[in-house]
Amino acid sequence: MAFVISGSPLDAYGPTSCGILRLCPTRSGRAGPPPGSCRALGGRVGKAKRGGWDIGIREVAIAATLPPWRFLDALQDLPQYAKITECHQGEVWEAPLGADVLASSDKTGVEMFCVGDHVLGIQGHPEYTGDILLSLVDRLSTSQAITVSFAEDVKRQLKATSPDREFWLNLCKTFLKAEELY
Repeated sequence: MAFVISGSPLDAYGPTSCGILRLCPTRSGRAGPPPGSCRALGGRVGKAKRGGWDIGIREVAIAATLPPWRFLDALQDLPQYAKITECHQGEVWEAPLGADVLASSDKTGVEMFCVGDHVLGIQGHPEYTGDILLSLVDRLSTSQAITVSFAEDVKRQLKATSPDREFWLNLCKTFLKAEELY
């Protein structure tokens, strides 16, 4: 059984992040649905230390030394870098205890992490298409959460480059099939 928890208009770090808070263990030790966020697993998240929105296509560096997890062993020829769609204001400040950081970027030290073969966390959005990102950019611009010039910069970037969707699709599928592989 697998759960995929995608992005939300709510942040993962503030007091209004009720969806994420429901994933966190309670004082009684019980939790809500299976966690999928760094915060729910005990990591530290917050507003990006460099501030502002991170929107567009970002190149992330895949860790040079990767842990011996089964799903990583099944991947062939991991690239040194991979482009992913980003759309957020927050970031992981500290990965959960027992997590291995798999990728980082010039913007944040934790772009992707895993906890064994059972939890994979990705800061960006491998599920976003260019159309989804453009729709979000238009909505953020209309609501004045971002400036028109920032929105235009993102649109120009999307015309010039795109995420490595095949890599991310393969990575996610391989992770979800890890139990079947061995």
